[in-house]
Parts: sequence; structure tokens; C-alpha cells
Amino acid sequence: MTVSEPMSVTRVTVDLRRNVLRLHLDNSGTSTDAPPPGEHLGVLDVGANGWLLGVQVGEAYYAVADAIPGTDHLVRSTEARLIVLPNDLAIVIPRRGPGYELSFPSGNQCWLRSPARPGADPIQLCSVIAGSR
Repeated sequence: MTVSEPMSVTRVTVDLRRNVLRLHLDNSGTSTDAPPPGEHLGVLDVGANGWLLGVQVGEAYYAVADAIPGTDHLVRSTEARLIVLPNDLAIVIPRRGPGYELSFPSGNQCWLRSPARPGADPIQLCSVIAGSR
């Protein structure tokens, strides 16, 4: 029996014009936990300095970054309206909402995130600034 791996965030697009983050998901494994398309009420985990640590949509959690070392006590969770795009399998998150503002990721940078499985290599994620259209 194959164990289903959760979908993961593979890239983040920062759309400065619309002031949103787009979390691109990858289901190259055996996962079937893709969130349904449309608008959702999700939960954002926000760390120190406005770092987006992850987002929960329904039962699925998508990790984005680790908390800054020594700041775990500053992590807070907040609800946010999210949009799941059906065509590119992405979650769109406003960078600002009632009670929160996301300053990281801010675009054109890469970082390492702890792996979901103990002993696995760290995961590299990158954010890019969306091109103007």
C-alpha cells in the first residue's frame, strides 16, 4: 500500500500589482488532497516580521517557511479569504487583510524549509515577482 504524500508548495509568485501571493502546488507524488477550486476561508500561520509560515485550506496544510529561530512564541494564526485556482493548482492569498500583513516572501529570493519527513533534506523554495501584463 502506498502512503499518500501531502501536496507541497513548490514556488511562490508575488504579484505586487494585485498585492497577493500565489502558492504553486505540486502533486507529483501520490497525493489526492488538492483543494477544490474557488473561494475558501483558510488559516494563515504568520511568524515574526510578517513571515508566511503556512496556510491551511480545509484539512490540508501547506508549509511555506520555518519560523525565524527563537521566535516561535510570536507565531499567530489568522483567518483569510483565499482563492484556489483550478488551472494552475495554486492558492492565492492577499498579502494584507484584517489583522495581518505578510512581508515575506517578498519576491526574487530563495530560502530553505524543513522537510515534512524527519531525516529528509531541507526543501528549497523560491519566490519570484510576477511579470506585468
